[in-house]
Amino acid sequence: MSLRGKIIALVFLFEALLVVTAGVLLYQDQQSRINGTLALVSEGLKNRFNRNAIDLQRRYATRVEGFVRTSPQICDAMARKDRDLLRKIVHRRLETLQKEDHHFYGISFVLADGIVLYHTREDNRIGRSVAHVSFARQSLEQQVPQSSLSLALAGLAYRFSHPVFDGDTYLGMVVFVVDPSEAIVEVSQDYDAECGIFIEAGAESVLEQEKAVSLHNGFVLAPGRGELFADRTFLDQLVQLEGTKELGYNGRIYRRLEDVPLKNNQGETIARVMAVFDTTDYILDFNQQLSRSVTIFAGVFLATLLSLYALVGRLLSVEDVNRQLACKIEQEAVLQKELRTLSESDGLTGIYNRRKFEELFEVEWNAARRAGRSLAVLLFDIDFFKEYNDHYGHLAGDEALRLVAGLLKSGLARPRDVVARYGGEEFVCLLPETDGDAARHVAENLRLRVEQYGCLHEFSSVQQVITLSGGVSSVVPTQTGAKEDLIDRADKALYAAKKAGRNQVCVFGARGLKGSLSLIQ
Repeated sequence: MSLRGKIIALVFLFEALLVVTAGVLLYQDQQSRINGTLALVSEGLKNRFNRNAIDLQRRYATRVEGFVRTSPQICDAMARKDRDLLRKIVHRRLETLQKEDHHFYGISFVLADGIVLYHTREDNRIGRSVAHVSFARQSLEQQVPQSSLSLALAGLAYRFSHPVFDGDTYLGMVVFVVDPSEAIVEVSQDYDAECGIFIEAGAESVLEQEKAVSLHNGFVLAPGRGELFADRTFLDQLVQLEGTKELGYNGRIYRRLEDVPLKNNQGETIARVMAVFDTTDYILDFNQQLSRSVTIFAGVFLATLLSLYALVGRLLSVEDVNRQLACKIEQEAVLQKELRTLSESDGLTGIYNRRKFEELFEVEWNAARRAGRSLAVLLFDIDFFKEYNDHYGHLAGDEALRLVAGLLKSGLARPRDVVARYGGEEFVCLLPETDGDAARHVAENLRLRVEQYGCLHEFSSVQQVITLSGGVSSVVPTQTGAKEDLIDRADKALYAAKKAGRNQVCVFGARGLKGSLSLIQ
């Protein structure tokens, strides 16, 4: 092969390597963004169902008790088995309950022998026995208030029972029934995910009442949210999908999220929540980026080949060729290095870099604004780090940065809490659903964690070990607020902590993004 051919072949190999490297980095970045979003949605789904169950328990355990105690006629009506009197008693109260919570389904009055005396929504349940139903049997036998997610004649629902006594005589119980789909609606609105609650098939009464869709693998769809969960063909493919794999349907690509098991008060899993997230836009965005990159590289490659073909014949020596190749290799190395910097991790400490923090900050800010929940930012700065570098050397300084980064990361307990290197010796923590008091507590624990580690710093003016100064700011985002204000306030609090003597945490107090603001140490 001629010298010209060898040079062109060598350049072709380097160009191909650069294209492959760029493609791999773009693919990894795209997968990281998808996985990060899916993890966020999955965690939000689990938290929302757990929080919904706790809220329902807190609200309806007292409501059903108050309903029985403030309606003495219920005892007389159940003793006389007077359905008309019960209908008059609950008419206005039922309207109030349904206005307060549109997920409230109805009220059931069950006699001590398990016979349904009256049901506010389902006349065909009246006169039928529920003694064989686990929740009803447990409530009737123990004669004490009970609450659980359960399957009964009216289907899958949260049920809250309260006993009714006439003196010492047990007459039966009153049961409040609540639709379990509230959390599905919230998740669909916050994360644009489509969800459904699936129960085991087998109970004809459940299928009849819920008008559920019987599917493959023994699943039955109860409440669902979104157009996909009204599509029988899609549902059959979804329940047969293993794990969190992709599912292509009607030209779109979906990822199934991790199932959320729903358990009754005996710890038995009676249903599960399945959710899917549309990743099509992420993949299309990746394909567009890849197409643009390939086009650019193809143009560069073609221009390079034409230039080399015209110029190589005029080269006077092998040394000139070597110099040009060295220059080309150096340029490609620079391009590869720039592509690597697009990854999400800080090259020194291994934690998230500022670019990744800004991306997560945007997601959490929007989620907190929609949910009306607090979002906190902590800013930390290593005290007298310049003196540390000057006396111990930059290698020791790098080790100190890695040490502090590791202590901060391991000190955050919740999965959604984030720590990132913000610049130089400055670190930032993002704490979703955290108010000012809780954020200050976390910041103080992190500060003590670093101080108590005891890394020697003989040139610090506050301690003989490495310490941190911290600034804390928390806010409930509004439509008109700017997330940059939250960072700015944390920075002001950090400045106050330094001015007050360092090795301490200061909090920037605020009621929302408006109103009176003050620095609180």
